[in-house]
Amino acid sequence: MDERLNSFHDLYLTEAIGSDSFVKLFSPVFMEHSMALYQPGNVILKGLQGSGKTMLLNLLRPEIRLAYYNNQTEFPVNKDLRKFISGGINLRKSGVAEFGQLILPGSSIEFVRELTLHFGDFVNYWVVQDLLRTLTLISEVGYKTLASEIGINTDLKVFDKFSKALSRSDCWLGGLNEVNSFKELQSQLNARIISYRQYLNLNIDQLPSSISKSKTAIGEPISIVAELLKSCNVLDDDTNVFIRIDQYEELPSLDFSESDFGRSCQELIHKALSARSSRVSYRIGARHYAWPEYPEIFATTGSLENKRDFSIINIDEALRRAENRKGWIFPALAEDVFIRRLKLTKYKFDHGVSVLLDDVLGVALSSDQKSKMLVASEQSRKSVIKYEKNWPIKWVDFLEKLSVEDPFSAKLAEAWVRQKGKEKQEPLHNIPEEKPYPWDKKYWKKERAEQALVQLASRNKQQLIWQGKNDLIGLSGGNILIFLFLCQHIWDAWLRDTRDEDISCHTLPKINVNAQSMGILNASEEWLKKPVEGKDSKRRLQFINRVGYRYYNILVDDFAMSNPGKNGFSLPLDELEAKANDDVRKFLNLAVDYGDLHESVHTSKTKGEKRKKYYLAPILCPAFKIPYKHIKEPEYMAVKGIREMIKESTQNKSLSSKKKDIEADDLPLQFNLFE
Repeated sequence: MDERLNSFHDLYLTEAIGSDSFVKLFSPVFMEHSMALYQPGNVILKGLQGSGKTMLLNLLRPEIRLAYYNNQTEFPVNKDLRKFISGGINLRKSGVAEFGQLILPGSSIEFVRELTLHFGDFVNYWVVQDLLRTLTLISEVGYKTLASEIGINTDLKVFDKFSKALSRSDCWLGGLNEVNSFKELQSQLNARIISYRQYLNLNIDQLPSSISKSKTAIGEPISIVAELLKSCNVLDDDTNVFIRIDQYEELPSLDFSESDFGRSCQELIHKALSARSSRVSYRIGARHYAWPEYPEIFATTGSLENKRDFSIINIDEALRRAENRKGWIFPALAEDVFIRRLKLTKYKFDHGVSVLLDDVLGVALSSDQKSKMLVASEQSRKSVIKYEKNWPIKWVDFLEKLSVEDPFSAKLAEAWVRQKGKEKQEPLHNIPEEKPYPWDKKYWKKERAEQALVQLASRNKQQLIWQGKNDLIGLSGGNILIFLFLCQHIWDAWLRDTRDEDISCHTLPKINVNAQSMGILNASEEWLKKPVEGKDSKRRLQFINRVGYRYYNILVDDFAMSNPGKNGFSLPLDELEAKANDDVRKFLNLAVDYGDLHESVHTSKTKGEKRKKYYLAPILCPAFKIPYKHIKEPEYMAVKGIREMIKESTQNKSLSSKKKDIEADDLPLQFNLFE
């Protein structure tokens, strides 16, 4: 390894690495939450970009199963659930997008509908071919023990018997000629796929009539294959057959030229699931925005039912921290992924370690330590407090002296004075003479620590300090791609900082605070550009900016720190779900589905009321200089207020004015502290 290379340079390794590297890089930490993938029943694996959907689905692929076997590494699926084979299709890699090349402006409804049925036929042939490829790989000489564990009979005569029976099945509607061997069957399936590829790439003007007249019903040949594999004794009766459909989000992108082709293709996939076949189980990998709330079934008025036709594994929900930290598995996953990445390098460390992030990033700094870095000079510390003209000189002198000794405590003291002064409490005339000061009470201090740092950084025109394992984990927001993205930028910043140093000793780096903060800030600013991708991208980006600037302004200008939780907003659930507010709800759902916002239902301060709270994705917070931690209650708003913000985003109003988005009741309180 070149020591100047970034160990986290390649983020999307799932689709690029070989099977042996997969075994070394795959973390089994999430497996306990994904066991439904290895049991009968249709499963929708939902997650944001980079959440690990493809990684989990790849565990079903034969190449990966063989790699674990060859490396003599324990397969990370429960032993009772290992009896399965799978075939599948990656909708991006298979060239499904090429179907869209045939749809032109003015294409007839009849043409688009027939093309949709051809899509279903293409999927059938591709998946069946892949199932047979799985059997071929695992039946090779040398894998008889594994084949027996899975329940595969490796006798080629049995394979040929199955092939004859399958080629005679009515499910092909004349599309296959009768065959006498497994190889002949594979050859005919492959020929059909090649014909499709030639047609989709405009190498031939039209499909052969033999294909046009023998389009198969989505899912039917796949089920027949599973049935015959068992009745012909190729598979044991209790061996499960799983069908992988990955990159489902490719289909909505095929809705162009005023056609609903992509949506119709989705509905065909739903039709395969609606059969509720006991012979095969589907596993669909999809991003949140792609899987519809009500999955309609092609050419019917029906739709799939959650828990009946399918179940959902929501990766993001499982990995994101809940109110109660207990049971949160993402820190363990991130640590394991971090170690596995470094094991592929020449860095020297004990490969048996289970904790490494603290060694590389160092001990987390306290709020007091961060404050002294933000205001390093004595002169700058004298300016951290904003005084009011009517404040008694003895309080001004006390706060000024305290700001030089302990700027963090001084900032909290200012807020405490403003709050207590508003309440006109007599003790404010008396200055505390010894520690602990009244503003050092555990929870009062904890709730305002982040806001105090925001104000200190703002007063001194500094960026916030982001450092240590907790910040790295927290900013990742439960998404492993974001975690790796942050590591990549931190490593880049460290490499820049050490460009004049010799780092060829292969010892693990000790990355300093400045490199971590700069790397995290760069990552955040780059991630902020991502909303320019996807549906309604421009409006989403403008809205994100408006939300970010709003809460930066509120936190900076609330000198009394009376509302330290205002870095997100909360809406009444009944108001949000009202028909009249469909536009706002759908827009916010879209922002959540793309990962711009995080949402959760919470109990209101008003008895009996349910609300939904929204926060920016943690990775975006450094770009806006706001905390990612959620302290106390978010800002309570009405739906009409969010609608106005969305409207302003659409109108692309300037965001340069600091007070632009602050309502009157959000401005700093003005009162006579000592009247």
